[in-house]
Amino acid sequence: MLGIAIAWSSAAVSAAADDGAAVTPLQDVVVTGQGDAGGLAPTEVDLHSHTGFSRSIEREAFADRYTQMGELLDSLPEVQVSSLGGVGAFNRVALRGSTGEQVNVYLDGLLLNSPQNGGATFNPLPPALIERVVVYPDFTPLQLGDANLAGAIDFRTRAIPRGAPGAVLRASYGSFGTRYGEASLWGALGAWRLIAAASHTQADNDFPVEASLFRTESARRQNDAFDQHSLFLKATRRWLGLRLQAQVQHSDSDKELPTSLNQRDDAARLGERSTRGQARLDYALGAVELGHRLMLSRVDEDFSDPESDVGLGSDRVQTELLRVGAFNAATMRWGQHRIVLGLDWRQDRLAQDDRLEDERLVDATRQTVVLGVSDEWTPLHDWIFSGLLRYTWVDDQLDRFRATEQPGDGTSAATAQLGLKWWMTPLLQGKANVGWLVRIPTLDEKFGARGLFQGAPELEPEKALSADTGVEFQFAQWQGSATVFARQTRDAIVTIFNSRGVGQPQNIGKSLRTGIAADLRWTPLPWMEWRAGATLLDTDNRSRIRSARGKQLPGLYHRRYHAGLSLSHAGLRWSLDYQHSGDLFYDPSNGVRGDDKDALRTSFTAQWRAITLDLTLRNLLDENFLDINRFPTPGRSVLATLSYDIR
Repeated sequence: MLGIAIAWSSAAVSAAADDGAAVTPLQDVVVTGQGDAGGLAPTEVDLHSHTGFSRSIEREAFADRYTQMGELLDSLPEVQVSSLGGVGAFNRVALRGSTGEQVNVYLDGLLLNSPQNGGATFNPLPPALIERVVVYPDFTPLQLGDANLAGAIDFRTRAIPRGAPGAVLRASYGSFGTRYGEASLWGALGAWRLIAAASHTQADNDFPVEASLFRTESARRQNDAFDQHSLFLKATRRWLGLRLQAQVQHSDSDKELPTSLNQRDDAARLGERSTRGQARLDYALGAVELGHRLMLSRVDEDFSDPESDVGLGSDRVQTELLRVGAFNAATMRWGQHRIVLGLDWRQDRLAQDDRLEDERLVDATRQTVVLGVSDEWTPLHDWIFSGLLRYTWVDDQLDRFRATEQPGDGTSAATAQLGLKWWMTPLLQGKANVGWLVRIPTLDEKFGARGLFQGAPELEPEKALSADTGVEFQFAQWQGSATVFARQTRDAIVTIFNSRGVGQPQNIGKSLRTGIAADLRWTPLPWMEWRAGATLLDTDNRSRIRSARGKQLPGLYHRRYHAGLSLSHAGLRWSLDYQHSGDLFYDPSNGVRGDDKDALRTSFTAQWRAITLDLTLRNLLDENFLDINRFPTPGRSVLATLSYDIR
């Protein structure tokens, strides 16, 4: 059966993510991320000529309040984000019904996915760091380097405002002990333009829950607190025809880990310290534009579970991931062709220690090289044809990996995609794309995970044939888009457990995901905006596992609807949004069906001179939705934010 998804969501909604995030189809927008540097760098995506589909959330959508990045993304068509609970919780993203491991997540082009388990969490990214979020639900542009099976999400860091120096002070206070403070300032220092930001986030996350959700008598979620400090600095300048940019971001967080038992004495927690730096150089040599991006990141995690609340035994595990990378791009025009060459190199060194046993668990290095070439051909003024080829090499070297005897090995894979974009009229354009995509197995999948999983070094990459087509339009007060998509996956990695409860991944998964996504915005008056939406997704599990064959894939809402209204006058703005999600199954055999999800939220913002006051109410119906592993999410909450803008 062909799934149909009709999503009326905002094409350029001015309300915040908590009230319907500002969603912009980017067909005519150039995203530079350069602040006052100006121009389109070779390492940036030219979305005017990009034949794939993309959506963005701009900073204006969340600047007036504290908002988790997962909340922003979950408001977009074709995107689903599930979470373990409150502020700072682990999250998982799905694009067009994918798994979380099949989506690459970037911060200014720096990959955030772990080579160990393939996941990337983004809720801890502080809003003081982010300028915009760009989602590519189908294909990853060459300028991001590495690609995955199901699109990409790129978090863009703050741009440096043009003109005079300035600063913003912001403070939020809300339900469940949520507190947020931010200070940002920008200006010139000699020939350099600078922006700096510092923030602190804290939450108890002790939200009320229905007593039936836990096997204890507690009526509140326990042991879920989150605390984080973050710093950010970016500098840009022009010099002798060169454009230089450097930035660094540091975060230090501590997160209590809740359990399904919700016992008062649960003591598991996760501490994380991350430092990410990037330097970029862009220049031209004759007709060729060149760009170089150097990246360095280090993430240290300290997982502590002294009472075996989360795992199968007492644990104190420290993990260090050191990532070094470089992306180089060259762009040139040749007649009606725009050719881009990309070379992406990344080295991940993973070290993990058992502090209780004083034992080195993991000492592994993964080298990744991606060579890509793309061509955008414009035979006519209103037609663009595109083609992209990538070849990926991955080499794994293991000095030690969970006491296994397996040596390291290498994997390589080729991918390709074709695209078409044409302007039917100046106000209506169409797109069509098809591509062959892969996902390289993670280190855990190939070499095992402690105690519970055996490795399978012979694993093949997951493979998918993906296609979509649709239109984007803007007529007077109407703006929106509609997309039909399909993704057929084979050799998907599924973990099979034996009678002892030990799992081993195998390439036995097959599936078909189909759907339609559309969005619409109507602005009948300058001070009024209406939006509405519906998303339907159909998934067909074609696995060799008999109990799952022919069933819907678990962990996904197959129906999603959205409606919203925004009113604004002078310095006042009010927004109301409703979202319905349904047809969720927790297990592959579809024996356990999840409850439907109805979320209602509203926001009121008042601005007077340099002062802005925002009051946001989430989940007005006060329901504890069950998400990943059937963990409850917060009910009704209130958040007040006061901002002072110094210009």
